[in-house]
Amino acid sequence: MTEASPMKRICLTLLLSAATPLTLATDKTWHPVEAGCHAQPVYGSLASWREAPHSLSSIRLAVAPDADRGPTITVALDRGLHRDLKANGEPVLIAAVGDRTRTCVHRMPLAACEPAEGVRDELVSLSIPLSRDFDADFSIRLHATRYHLQWRDGAGEANSLAFLDTEHPVSVAVTRAIDRLQPCWAPAMEAWRGSH
Repeated sequence: MTEASPMKRICLTLLLSAATPLTLATDKTWHPVEAGCHAQPVYGSLASWREAPHSLSSIRLAVAPDADRGPTITVALDRGLHRDLKANGEPVLIAAVGDRTRTCVHRMPLAACEPAEGVRDELVSLSIPLSRDFDADFSIRLHATRYHLQWRDGAGEANSLAFLDTEHPVSVAVTRAIDRLQPCWAPAMEAWRGSH
């Protein structure tokens, strides 16, 4: 095997750094669970996914525009089994729209969101390539939208991926899912716009 050039090592380091949250998780991180508008940023919750209340076999996805280019949209498709969700075992969709200062949360039964089951099935069957642009000579993205896919599988493993590449299969799947779920998160967006 040949050793990677210094430029390739720098590129890989930057790529891995971009996929790592910059905010350190604390047990005091606010998570969008309760309906209504809150004087809290949504970003910390994305960074501390492992501490967020979520049930086994649940998914959260988010699109976070860079540098105040619009609000972050997060949608959790949760089985409603975690006691802190106060869902009494009923599957729930929790949508949050927020920025650096304010987040509005909308909750609804998962069954009431018509596209949710199809979106969940599509995300569960997603294959993630590790080799995309692996041998690229150099690439830096300093300002870009971040696409998050976070889930806790049936074995209790918490997983989180974040991508800046709009053409990566995960980014494409997250964008498509957010678009399909729009009727279900629209009330959170409306509340967020009305709260400013």
